[in-house]
Amino acid sequence: MSEEYDLSRAFDRIENYLIDSMMRNFKHHRAEETAEGYNWEQWQAKQLEALEVYRRNNKEKFSTEFIELNDRVGEMLRSTAADAGYRQEQKILKAIQKGFTPTRPSSAMQASFFQLNERKMNALVNSTTDDLGRAEFAVLRRSNDAYRKAIFGAQTFMNSGAATYEQAVDMATKDMLSAGLQCVEYSNGARHTLHDYAEMAIRTANKRAYLRGEGMKMQEWGISTVIINRRHGACGRCADFVGMVFIDDVYAGGKPSDHGGKYPLLSDAMKAGLFHPRCKDSSSLYIEGISTPPDREVLPKKAQEDLTEIERAEQRAAYGKRMEKMNRRLSKYALDPDNKKMYRGRAEQWAEYTEKWQSYHEKQLAKAEKSGIINITVDTVDGSAKALYDKLTRDERKEIISRGQAVDKPVFSYDTAENKAMSYLQNTPKIEGVYDVCSHGTPYSIEFFRQDYPDGDKRAYIDAYTLSAIIKGRKDYKEFISLCKTKGLDPCVRLLACETGRKSEGVKCFAELLAEQLGVSVQAPNKMLYVYPDGKYYVGKRKSGAMELFKKRW
Repeated sequence: MSEEYDLSRAFDRIENYLIDSMMRNFKHHRAEETAEGYNWEQWQAKQLEALEVYRRNNKEKFSTEFIELNDRVGEMLRSTAADAGYRQEQKILKAIQKGFTPTRPSSAMQASFFQLNERKMNALVNSTTDDLGRAEFAVLRRSNDAYRKAIFGAQTFMNSGAATYEQAVDMATKDMLSAGLQCVEYSNGARHTLHDYAEMAIRTANKRAYLRGEGMKMQEWGISTVIINRRHGACGRCADFVGMVFIDDVYAGGKPSDHGGKYPLLSDAMKAGLFHPRCKDSSSLYIEGISTPPDREVLPKKAQEDLTEIERAEQRAAYGKRMEKMNRRLSKYALDPDNKKMYRGRAEQWAEYTEKWQSYHEKQLAKAEKSGIINITVDTVDGSAKALYDKLTRDERKEIISRGQAVDKPVFSYDTAENKAMSYLQNTPKIEGVYDVCSHGTPYSIEFFRQDYPDGDKRAYIDAYTLSAIIKGRKDYKEFISLCKTKGLDPCVRLLACETGRKSEGVKCFAELLAEQLGVSVQAPNKMLYVYPDGKYYVGKRKSGAMELFKKRW
Protein backbone atom coordinates (compact mmCIF):
# COMPACT_ATOMS: atom_id res chain seq x y z
CA MET A 1 0.00 0.00 0.00
CA SER A 2 1.21 3.51 -0.77
CA GLU A 3 0.70 4.75 2.82
CA GLU A 4 2.86 1.92 4.16
CA TYR A 5 5.58 2.87 1.66
CA ASP A 6 5.31 6.61 2.42
CA LEU A 7 5.61 6.03 6.17
CA SER A 8 8.66 3.84 5.66
CA ARG A 9 10.32 6.53 3.54
CA ALA A 10 9.48 9.16 6.17
CA PHE A 11 11.42 7.25 8.84
CA ASP A 12 14.30 6.74 6.40
CA ARG A 13 14.35 10.49 5.70
CA ILE A 14 14.51 11.29 9.43
CA GLU A 15 17.47 8.97 9.94
CA ASN A 16 19.30 10.45 6.94
CA TYR A 17 18.65 13.97 8.24
CA LEU A 18 20.16 13.14 11.65
CA ILE A 19 23.33 11.72 10.04
CA ASP A 20 23.56 14.52 7.50
CA SER A 21 23.33 17.24 10.19
CA MET A 22 26.02 15.54 12.27
CA MET A 23 28.48 15.14 9.38
CA ARG A 24 27.85 18.69 8.20
CA ASN A 25 28.99 19.96 11.61
CA PHE A 26 32.22 17.97 11.38
CA LYS A 27 32.89 19.40 7.94
CA HIS A 28 32.12 23.02 8.80
CA HIS A 29 33.69 23.13 12.30
CA ARG A 30 37.11 21.96 11.21
CA ALA A 31 39.92 21.89 13.81
CA GLU A 32 42.25 24.86 13.49
CA GLU A 33 45.84 23.88 12.76
CA THR A 34 48.63 26.02 14.30
CA ALA A 35 52.43 25.76 14.31
CA GLU A 36 52.18 23.67 17.48
CA GLY A 37 49.55 21.39 15.92
CA TYR A 38 45.78 21.27 16.12
CA ASN A 39 43.95 23.29 18.77
CA TRP A 40 41.87 20.37 20.03
CA GLU A 41 40.52 22.02 23.16
CA GLN A 42 38.95 24.82 21.14
CA TRP A 43 37.65 22.35 18.51
CA GLN A 44 36.18 20.07 21.15
CA ALA A 45 34.45 22.99 22.86
CA LYS A 46 32.94 24.08 19.53
CA GLN A 47 31.77 20.56 18.69
CA LEU A 48 30.20 20.01 22.11
CA GLU A 49 28.42 23.33 21.73
CA ALA A 50 27.24 22.24 18.29
CA LEU A 51 26.12 18.91 19.80
CA GLU A 52 23.89 20.73 22.28
CA VAL A 53 22.32 22.75 19.46
CA TYR A 54 21.97 19.54 17.42
CA ARG A 55 20.22 17.78 20.31
CA ARG A 56 17.86 20.67 21.03
CA ASN A 57 16.95 21.29 17.39
CA ASN A 58 16.27 17.63 16.66
CA LYS A 59 14.04 17.29 19.71
CA GLU A 60 12.02 20.35 18.66
CA LYS A 61 11.91 19.37 14.99
CA PHE A 62 10.91 15.74 15.34
CA SER A 63 8.72 15.62 18.46
CA THR A 64 5.70 16.95 16.53
CA GLU A 65 6.56 14.98 13.38
CA PHE A 66 6.76 11.71 15.33
CA ILE A 67 3.28 12.35 16.78
CA GLU A 68 1.89 13.01 13.28
CA LEU A 69 3.57 9.90 11.86
CA ASN A 70 2.18 7.70 14.64
CA ASP A 71 -1.31 9.13 14.05
CA ARG A 72 -0.95 8.22 10.38
CA VAL A 73 0.06 4.68 11.34
CA GLY A 74 -3.13 4.31 13.40
CA GLU A 75 -5.28 5.68 10.58
CA MET A 76 -3.60 3.35 8.08
CA LEU A 77 -4.23 0.26 10.24
CA ARG A 78 -7.92 1.10 10.72
CA SER A 79 -8.33 1.87 7.01
CA THR A 80 -6.64 -1.43 6.11
CA ALA A 81 -8.99 -3.38 8.39
CA ALA A 82 -12.06 -1.65 6.92
CA ASP A 83 -10.88 -2.34 3.35
CA ALA A 84 -10.21 -6.00 4.20
CA GLY A 85 -13.69 -6.35 5.69
CA TYR A 86 -15.29 -4.93 2.56
CA ARG A 87 -13.33 -7.22 0.25
CA GLN A 88 -14.09 -10.24 2.43
CA GLU A 89 -17.81 -9.52 2.35
CA GLN A 90 -17.73 -9.38 -1.45
CA LYS A 91 -16.23 -12.88 -1.50
CA ILE A 92 -18.88 -14.14 0.91
CA LEU A 93 -21.70 -12.67 -1.21
CA LYS A 94 -20.25 -14.37 -4.29
CA ALA A 95 -20.19 -17.67 -2.37
CA ILE A 96 -23.87 -17.17 -1.47
CA GLN A 97 -24.66 -16.72 -5.18
CA LYS A 98 -22.98 -20.10 -5.77
CA GLY A 99 -25.20 -21.82 -3.20
CA PHE A 100 -23.57 -21.19 0.18
CA THR A 101 -26.07 -20.82 3.05
CA PRO A 102 -24.47 -18.94 5.97
CA THR A 103 -25.48 -19.43 9.59
CA ARG A 104 -25.21 -15.94 11.00
CA PRO A 105 -24.90 -15.42 14.77
CA SER A 106 -27.65 -13.61 16.65
CA SER A 107 -27.69 -9.81 16.85
CA ALA A 108 -26.59 -9.93 20.49
CA MET A 109 -23.70 -12.24 19.60
CA GLN A 110 -22.66 -9.98 16.71
CA ALA A 111 -22.66 -6.96 19.05
CA SER A 112 -20.43 -8.90 21.43
CA PHE A 113 -18.10 -9.79 18.54
CA PHE A 114 -17.92 -6.14 17.50
CA GLN A 115 -16.96 -4.94 20.97
CA LEU A 116 -14.32 -7.64 21.35
CA ASN A 117 -12.82 -7.00 17.90
CA GLU A 118 -12.83 -3.25 18.47
CA ARG A 119 -10.81 -3.78 21.65
CA LYS A 120 -8.39 -6.03 19.76
CA MET A 121 -8.05 -3.47 16.97
CA ASN A 122 -7.36 -0.71 19.49
CA ALA A 123 -4.77 -2.95 21.17
CA LEU A 124 -3.01 -3.52 17.81
CA VAL A 125 -2.92 0.21 17.04
CA ASN A 126 -1.74 1.16 20.54
CA SER A 127 0.90 -1.59 20.63
CA THR A 128 2.31 -0.56 17.23
CA THR A 129 2.40 3.18 17.94
CA ASP A 130 3.81 2.67 21.45
CA ASP A 131 6.63 0.51 20.10
CA LEU A 132 7.36 3.06 17.37
CA GLY A 133 7.34 5.82 19.99
CA ARG A 134 10.05 4.06 21.99
CA ALA A 135 12.12 3.54 18.83
CA GLU A 136 11.68 7.20 17.84
CA PHE A 137 12.92 8.38 21.24
CA ALA A 138 15.81 5.92 21.02
CA VAL A 139 17.02 7.16 17.62
CA LEU A 140 17.36 10.73 18.93
CA ARG A 141 19.29 9.51 21.95
CA ARG A 142 21.41 7.22 19.75
CA SER A 143 22.28 10.08 17.37
CA ASN A 144 23.40 12.23 20.31
CA ASP A 145 25.56 9.38 21.66
CA ALA A 146 27.06 8.70 18.22
CA TYR A 147 27.91 12.39 17.79
CA ARG A 148 29.57 12.60 21.23
CA LYS A 149 31.51 9.37 20.62
CA ALA A 150 32.74 10.64 17.25
CA ILE A 151 33.98 13.91 18.81
CA PHE A 152 36.18 12.12 21.32
CA GLY A 153 37.11 9.37 18.85
CA ALA A 154 38.42 11.88 16.29
CA GLN A 155 40.63 13.52 18.94
CA THR A 156 42.00 10.12 20.01
CA PHE A 157 42.94 9.22 16.43
CA MET A 158 44.58 12.62 15.93
CA ASN A 159 46.61 12.36 19.13
CA SER A 160 48.27 9.27 17.68
CA GLY A 161 49.85 11.58 15.10
CA ALA A 162 49.24 9.15 12.25
CA ALA A 163 46.19 10.79 10.67
CA THR A 164 45.04 14.08 9.19
CA TYR A 165 41.91 15.77 10.52
CA GLU A 166 39.84 14.37 7.66
CA GLN A 167 41.15 10.83 8.18
CA ALA A 168 40.55 11.06 11.94
CA VAL A 169 36.92 12.10 11.48
CA ASP A 170 36.41 9.35 8.86
CA MET A 171 37.77 6.71 11.27
CA ALA A 172 35.73 8.04 14.18
CA THR A 173 32.46 7.99 12.23
CA LYS A 174 33.01 4.82 10.17
CA ASP A 175 31.13 2.44 12.51
CA MET A 176 28.15 4.75 12.77
CA LEU A 177 27.98 5.40 9.02
CA SER A 178 28.41 1.68 8.25
CA ALA A 179 25.60 0.50 10.51
CA GLY A 180 23.39 3.59 10.57
CA LEU A 181 21.78 4.78 13.78
CA GLN A 182 21.01 1.37 15.27
CA CYS A 183 18.60 2.16 18.07
CA VAL A 184 16.52 -1.03 18.40
CA GLU A 185 17.84 -4.31 19.81
CA TYR A 186 15.87 -7.55 19.38
CA SER A 187 15.79 -10.34 21.93
CA ASN A 188 18.36 -12.29 19.87
CA GLY A 189 20.84 -9.41 20.13
CA ALA A 190 20.38 -8.14 16.57
CA ARG A 191 20.43 -4.34 16.29
CA HIS A 192 18.45 -2.37 13.72
CA THR A 193 18.00 1.20 12.56
CA LEU A 194 14.77 3.15 13.02
CA HIS A 195 13.96 2.76 9.32
CA ASP A 196 14.50 -1.04 9.35
CA TYR A 197 12.45 -1.49 12.50
CA ALA A 198 9.66 0.87 11.40
CA GLU A 199 9.37 -0.85 8.01
CA MET A 200 9.11 -4.28 9.66
CA ALA A 201 6.72 -3.10 12.39
CA ILE A 202 4.41 -1.20 10.03
CA ARG A 203 4.30 -4.00 7.46
CA THR A 204 3.64 -6.65 10.11
CA ALA A 205 0.96 -4.56 11.85
CA ASN A 206 -0.67 -3.74 8.51
CA LYS A 207 -0.86 -7.45 7.66
CA ARG A 208 -2.41 -8.20 11.05
CA ALA A 209 -4.89 -5.36 10.58
CA TYR A 210 -5.89 -6.84 7.21
CA LEU A 211 -6.33 -10.30 8.72
CA ARG A 212 -8.28 -8.74 11.59
CA GLY A 213 -10.61 -6.96 9.14
CA GLU A 214 -11.21 -10.19 7.20
CA GLY A 215 -11.77 -12.13 10.43
CA MET A 216 -14.31 -9.63 11.76
CA LYS A 217 -16.39 -10.01 8.60
CA MET A 218 -16.11 -13.81 8.77
CA GLN A 219 -17.45 -13.73 12.32
CA GLU A 220 -20.45 -11.69 11.17
CA TRP A 221 -21.33 -14.44 8.67
CA GLY A 222 -20.53 -17.41 10.91
CA ILE A 223 -17.49 -18.59 8.93
CA SER A 224 -14.27 -19.72 10.60
CA THR A 225 -12.18 -21.59 7.99
CA VAL A 226 -9.35 -20.21 5.85
CA ILE A 227 -6.88 -21.75 3.40
CA ILE A 228 -3.24 -20.74 3.03
CA ASN A 229 -2.78 -19.51 -0.51
CA ARG A 230 -0.44 -20.89 -3.06
CA ARG A 231 2.18 -18.18 -3.51
CA HIS A 232 4.19 -16.62 -6.31
CA GLY A 233 7.59 -17.52 -4.93
CA ALA A 234 7.38 -16.99 -1.18
CA CYS A 235 9.57 -18.17 1.70
CA GLY A 236 10.48 -21.81 2.16
CA ARG A 237 9.93 -21.54 5.93
CA CYS A 238 6.16 -21.50 5.47
CA ALA A 239 5.95 -23.93 2.55
CA ASP A 240 4.60 -26.73 4.78
CA PHE A 241 1.39 -24.74 5.33
CA VAL A 242 0.58 -24.04 1.67
CA GLY A 243 -2.76 -25.52 0.62
CA MET A 244 -3.84 -26.33 4.18
CA VAL A 245 -7.22 -25.39 5.62
CA PHE A 246 -7.26 -23.98 9.17
CA ILE A 247 -9.85 -22.97 11.71
CA ASP A 248 -9.11 -19.27 12.24
CA ASP A 249 -9.22 -19.01 16.01
CA VAL A 250 -6.99 -15.91 15.98
CA TYR A 251 -8.88 -13.39 13.85
CA ALA A 252 -12.27 -14.97 13.08
CA GLY A 253 -13.14 -16.37 16.51
CA GLY A 254 -13.13 -20.00 15.37
CA LYS A 255 -13.31 -22.84 17.90
CA PRO A 256 -11.43 -26.17 17.89
CA SER A 257 -14.80 -27.99 17.64
CA ASP A 258 -15.82 -26.21 14.41
CA HIS A 259 -16.34 -28.61 11.48
CA GLY A 260 -16.05 -31.53 13.86
CA GLY A 261 -12.47 -30.60 14.71
CA LYS A 262 -11.12 -32.01 11.44
CA TYR A 263 -9.05 -28.90 10.65
CA PRO A 264 -6.03 -27.69 12.66
CA LEU A 265 -6.00 -24.32 14.41
CA LEU A 266 -4.42 -21.26 12.80
CA SER A 267 -2.92 -20.29 16.17
CA ASP A 268 -0.87 -23.52 16.22
CA ALA A 269 0.46 -22.80 12.72
CA MET A 270 1.40 -19.25 13.76
CA LYS A 271 3.28 -20.61 16.78
CA ALA A 272 5.18 -22.82 14.32
CA GLY A 273 6.21 -19.77 12.26
CA LEU A 274 3.37 -18.96 9.85
CA PHE A 275 2.82 -15.20 9.30
CA HIS A 276 6.22 -14.36 10.83
CA PRO A 277 7.52 -10.78 10.46
CA ARG A 278 8.01 -9.91 6.75
CA CYS A 279 6.11 -13.10 5.81
CA LYS A 280 4.77 -13.17 2.25
CA ASP A 281 2.08 -15.75 2.86
CA SER A 282 -1.61 -14.95 3.03
CA SER A 283 -4.87 -16.75 3.67
CA SER A 284 -8.20 -16.80 1.85
CA LEU A 285 -11.75 -17.53 2.82
CA TYR A 286 -12.51 -21.26 2.63
CA ILE A 287 -16.09 -22.59 2.40
CA GLU A 288 -16.62 -26.32 2.08
CA GLY A 289 -18.40 -27.27 -1.13
CA ILE A 290 -17.82 -23.84 -2.67
CA SER A 291 -14.09 -23.11 -2.51
CA THR A 292 -11.52 -25.16 -4.45
CA PRO A 293 -10.58 -28.18 -2.29
CA PRO A 294 -7.10 -28.03 -0.71
CA ASP A 295 -4.24 -29.65 -2.57
CA ARG A 296 -1.54 -30.85 -0.21
CA GLU A 297 0.59 -32.02 -3.14
CA VAL A 298 1.11 -28.46 -4.45
CA LEU A 299 4.52 -28.16 -2.85
CA PRO A 300 6.44 -31.44 -2.63
CA LYS A 301 9.90 -31.53 -1.03
CA LYS A 302 11.74 -30.62 -4.25
CA ALA A 303 9.43 -27.63 -4.76
CA GLN A 304 10.07 -26.48 -1.19
CA GLU A 305 13.82 -26.66 -1.84
CA ASP A 306 13.38 -24.59 -5.00
CA LEU A 307 11.41 -21.97 -3.07
CA THR A 308 14.14 -21.89 -0.43
CA GLU A 309 16.74 -21.31 -3.17
CA ILE A 310 14.62 -18.47 -4.58
CA GLU A 311 14.45 -16.94 -1.13
CA ARG A 312 18.23 -17.33 -0.69
CA ALA A 313 18.89 -15.53 -3.97
CA GLU A 314 16.49 -12.78 -2.96
CA GLN A 315 18.24 -12.39 0.38
CA ARG A 316 21.69 -12.21 -1.24
CA ALA A 317 20.47 -9.51 -3.64
CA ALA A 318 18.99 -7.58 -0.72
CA TYR A 319 22.26 -7.96 1.24
CA GLY A 320 24.24 -6.65 -1.73
CA LYS A 321 21.93 -3.65 -1.96
CA ARG A 322 22.41 -2.90 1.75
CA MET A 323 26.20 -3.08 1.37
CA GLU A 324 26.08 -0.86 -1.71
CA LYS A 325 23.97 1.67 0.21
CA MET A 326 26.38 1.55 3.16
CA ASN A 327 29.45 2.23 1.01
CA ARG A 328 27.70 5.01 -0.90
CA ARG A 329 26.88 6.63 2.45
CA LEU A 330 30.51 6.28 3.58
CA SER A 331 31.65 7.80 0.27
CA LYS A 332 29.17 10.66 0.54
CA TYR A 333 30.27 11.73 4.02
CA ALA A 334 34.00 10.91 3.90
CA LEU A 335 36.14 14.02 4.35
CA ASP A 336 39.37 12.45 3.09
CA PRO A 337 39.48 12.30 -0.77
CA ASP A 338 41.21 8.90 -0.80
CA ASN A 339 38.57 7.41 1.51
CA LYS A 340 35.81 8.90 -0.62
CA LYS A 341 37.29 7.28 -3.74
CA MET A 342 37.82 3.92 -1.98
CA TYR A 343 34.23 3.69 -0.73
CA ARG A 344 32.86 4.71 -4.12
CA GLY A 345 34.76 1.84 -5.72
CA ARG A 346 33.43 -0.63 -3.15
CA ALA A 347 29.91 0.62 -3.78
CA GLU A 348 30.30 -0.16 -7.49
CA GLN A 349 31.57 -3.66 -6.65
CA TRP A 350 28.54 -4.29 -4.45
CA ALA A 351 26.29 -2.98 -7.22
CA GLU A 352 27.73 -5.66 -9.52
CA TYR A 353 27.23 -8.29 -6.79
CA THR A 354 23.60 -7.23 -6.39
CA GLU A 355 23.02 -7.34 -10.13
CA LYS A 356 24.46 -10.87 -10.30
CA TRP A 357 22.14 -12.17 -7.58
CA GLN A 358 19.17 -10.33 -9.04
CA SER A 359 19.81 -12.06 -12.35
CA TYR A 360 20.13 -15.44 -10.62
CA HIS A 361 16.92 -14.77 -8.69
CA GLU A 362 15.06 -14.04 -11.93
CA LYS A 363 16.41 -17.25 -13.48
CA GLN A 364 15.28 -19.30 -10.48
CA LEU A 365 11.84 -17.73 -10.69
CA ALA A 366 11.61 -18.55 -14.39
CA LYS A 367 12.71 -22.12 -13.66
CA ALA A 368 10.09 -22.48 -10.95
CA GLU A 369 7.43 -21.05 -13.23
CA LYS A 370 8.36 -23.47 -16.00
CA SER A 371 8.13 -26.43 -13.61
CA GLY A 372 4.69 -25.25 -12.43
CA ILE A 373 5.67 -24.52 -8.81
CA ILE A 374 4.68 -20.89 -9.14
CA ASN A 375 2.85 -18.79 -11.70
CA ILE A 376 4.13 -15.29 -12.31
CA THR A 377 2.86 -14.37 -15.76
CA VAL A 378 -0.65 -15.68 -16.35
CA ASP A 379 -2.32 -14.18 -13.27
CA THR A 380 -3.45 -11.03 -15.03
CA VAL A 381 -6.82 -9.33 -15.03
CA ASP A 382 -8.94 -11.81 -17.02
CA GLY A 383 -5.80 -12.68 -18.95
CA SER A 384 -6.06 -9.30 -20.69
CA ALA A 385 -2.41 -8.30 -20.34
CA LYS A 386 -1.20 -11.54 -21.93
CA ALA A 387 -3.92 -11.28 -24.58
CA LEU A 388 -2.84 -7.75 -25.50
CA TYR A 389 0.77 -8.87 -25.73
CA ASP A 390 -0.08 -11.85 -27.94
CA LYS A 391 -2.16 -9.73 -30.32
CA LEU A 392 0.85 -7.73 -31.48
CA THR A 393 3.18 -9.13 -34.10
CA ARG A 394 6.90 -8.94 -33.50
CA ASP A 395 7.29 -6.04 -35.96
CA GLU A 396 4.35 -4.14 -34.45
CA ARG A 397 5.78 -4.51 -30.95
CA LYS A 398 9.22 -3.42 -32.18
CA GLU A 399 7.68 -0.34 -33.82
CA ILE A 400 5.81 0.60 -30.61
CA ILE A 401 8.88 0.12 -28.42
CA SER A 402 11.03 2.20 -30.77
CA ARG A 403 8.48 5.05 -30.82
CA GLY A 404 8.02 4.95 -27.05
CA GLN A 405 11.77 5.24 -26.50
CA ALA A 406 12.13 8.11 -28.99
CA VAL A 407 9.58 10.59 -27.55
CA ASP A 408 11.00 13.38 -25.37
CA LYS A 409 9.13 12.44 -22.21
CA PRO A 410 7.45 9.21 -21.00
CA VAL A 411 4.00 10.63 -21.82
CA PHE A 412 2.11 8.23 -24.07
CA SER A 413 -1.23 9.96 -24.66
CA TYR A 414 -2.56 13.28 -25.95
CA ASP A 415 -4.73 16.03 -24.55
CA THR A 416 -8.21 16.41 -25.98
CA ALA A 417 -10.58 19.40 -25.99
CA GLU A 418 -12.33 17.95 -22.93
CA ASN A 419 -9.33 16.46 -21.11
CA LYS A 420 -6.05 18.29 -20.51
CA ALA A 421 -4.69 15.73 -18.03
CA MET A 422 -1.45 15.05 -19.93
CA SER A 423 -0.50 18.75 -19.90
CA TYR A 424 -1.55 19.17 -16.27
CA LEU A 425 0.54 16.17 -15.19
CA GLN A 426 3.68 17.88 -16.51
CA ASN A 427 3.22 20.35 -13.64
CA THR A 428 3.14 17.60 -10.99
CA PRO A 429 5.89 18.26 -8.40
CA LYS A 430 8.89 16.02 -9.01
CA ILE A 431 10.16 13.74 -6.24
CA GLU A 432 13.77 12.61 -5.96
CA GLY A 433 14.03 8.90 -6.69
CA VAL A 434 10.70 8.82 -8.57
CA TYR A 435 10.31 8.43 -12.36
CA ASP A 436 6.93 9.56 -13.74
CA VAL A 437 5.10 7.83 -16.61
CA CYS A 438 1.86 9.39 -17.88
CA SER A 439 -1.03 8.09 -19.96
CA HIS A 440 -4.67 7.09 -19.72
CA GLY A 441 -5.16 3.60 -18.32
CA THR A 442 -7.23 0.64 -17.21
CA PRO A 443 -6.39 -2.17 -14.75
CA TYR A 444 -4.66 -4.08 -17.55
CA SER A 445 -3.52 -1.59 -20.22
CA ILE A 446 -2.55 2.00 -21.00
CA GLU A 447 -3.23 4.11 -24.06
CA PHE A 448 -0.41 4.48 -26.53
CA PHE A 449 -1.06 7.57 -28.72
CA ARG A 450 -4.55 6.22 -29.42
CA GLN A 451 -5.57 9.16 -31.63
CA ASP A 452 -2.87 8.21 -34.15
CA TYR A 453 -4.51 4.87 -34.93
CA PRO A 454 -7.87 3.89 -36.46
CA ASP A 455 -10.66 2.97 -34.04
CA GLY A 456 -10.15 -0.53 -32.69
CA ASP A 457 -6.49 -0.72 -33.76
CA LYS A 458 -4.62 -3.13 -31.47
CA ARG A 459 -1.60 -0.81 -31.32
CA ALA A 460 -3.58 1.90 -29.48
CA TYR A 461 -3.32 0.06 -26.12
CA ILE A 462 -0.26 -1.65 -24.70
CA ASP A 463 0.38 -4.13 -21.88
CA ALA A 464 2.82 -3.96 -18.97
CA TYR A 465 5.40 -6.17 -20.73
CA THR A 466 5.62 -3.79 -23.69
CA LEU A 467 5.74 -0.69 -21.50
CA SER A 468 8.58 -2.20 -19.44
CA ALA A 469 10.59 -2.72 -22.63
CA ILE A 470 9.97 0.91 -23.61
CA ILE A 471 11.01 2.26 -20.21
CA LYS A 472 14.13 0.10 -19.89
CA GLY A 473 15.42 1.41 -23.22
CA ARG A 474 14.77 5.11 -22.58
CA LYS A 475 17.86 7.24 -22.08
CA ASP A 476 16.25 9.32 -19.30
CA TYR A 477 15.31 6.16 -17.39
CA LYS A 478 18.85 4.78 -17.59
CA GLU A 479 20.16 8.12 -16.30
CA PHE A 480 17.52 8.05 -13.55
CA ILE A 481 18.59 4.56 -12.39
CA SER A 482 22.27 5.57 -12.47
CA LEU A 483 21.53 8.67 -10.37
CA CYS A 484 19.56 6.62 -7.84
CA LYS A 485 22.52 4.24 -7.48
CA THR A 486 24.92 7.13 -7.00
CA LYS A 487 22.75 8.71 -4.31
CA GLY A 488 21.77 5.42 -2.67
CA LEU A 489 18.07 5.91 -3.46
CA ASP A 490 15.52 3.14 -3.98
CA PRO A 491 14.05 3.92 -7.44
CA CYS A 492 10.29 4.02 -7.88
CA VAL A 493 8.17 4.47 -11.03
CA ARG A 494 5.05 6.59 -10.50
CA LEU A 495 2.49 5.48 -13.06
CA LEU A 496 0.05 8.38 -13.49
CA ALA A 497 -2.62 6.48 -15.39
CA CYS A 498 -6.16 5.78 -14.17
CA GLU A 499 -6.90 2.45 -12.44
CA THR A 500 -3.56 0.83 -13.34
CA GLY A 501 -3.14 0.01 -9.64
CA ARG A 502 -6.61 -1.49 -9.15
CA LYS A 503 -6.22 -4.94 -7.61
CA SER A 504 -8.63 -7.85 -7.93
CA GLU A 505 -8.83 -11.13 -6.05
CA GLY A 506 -6.15 -13.59 -7.13
CA VAL A 507 -5.02 -11.62 -10.19
CA LYS A 508 -2.35 -9.07 -11.05
CA CYS A 509 -3.03 -5.57 -12.29
CA PHE A 510 -0.98 -3.52 -14.74
CA ALA A 511 1.21 -1.81 -12.12
CA GLU A 512 2.04 -5.07 -10.32
CA LEU A 513 3.17 -6.69 -13.56
CA LEU A 514 5.19 -3.59 -14.46
CA ALA A 515 6.98 -3.71 -11.08
CA GLU A 516 7.93 -7.34 -11.71
CA GLN A 517 9.22 -6.63 -15.22
CA LEU A 518 11.21 -3.50 -14.27
CA GLY A 519 12.55 -4.84 -10.98
CA VAL A 520 11.68 -1.58 -9.20
CA SER A 521 8.73 -0.43 -7.10
CA VAL A 522 5.75 1.03 -8.96
CA GLN A 523 3.08 3.38 -7.59
CA ALA A 524 -0.25 3.66 -9.41
CA PRO A 525 -3.83 4.83 -8.72
CA ASN A 526 -6.42 2.21 -7.80
CA LYS A 527 -9.27 4.39 -9.14
CA MET A 528 -9.75 7.28 -11.56
CA LEU A 529 -7.06 9.97 -11.37
CA TYR A 530 -8.24 13.59 -11.16
CA VAL A 531 -5.68 16.30 -11.99
CA TYR A 532 -5.67 20.05 -11.31
CA PRO A 533 -3.99 22.50 -13.74
CA ASP A 534 -1.11 22.98 -11.27
CA GLY A 535 -0.33 19.24 -11.44
CA LYS A 536 -1.72 18.26 -8.05
CA TYR A 537 -3.98 15.24 -8.17
CA TYR A 538 -6.21 12.96 -6.14
CA VAL A 539 -7.53 9.44 -6.67
CA GLY A 540 -11.21 8.48 -6.84
CA LYS A 541 -14.32 10.60 -6.56
CA ARG A 542 -14.25 12.59 -3.32
CA LYS A 543 -10.70 11.26 -2.82
CA SER A 544 -11.98 7.74 -2.17
CA GLY A 545 -8.97 6.03 -3.76
CA ALA A 546 -5.23 5.87 -3.20
CA MET A 547 -1.88 5.40 -4.93
CA GLU A 548 -1.11 1.71 -4.43
CA LEU A 549 2.48 0.58 -4.10
CA PHE A 550 3.74 -2.58 -5.77
CA LYS A 551 7.22 -3.53 -4.59
CA LYS A 552 9.88 -5.24 -6.65
CA ARG A 553 10.19 -9.01 -6.13
CA TRP A 554 13.82 -9.17 -4.94
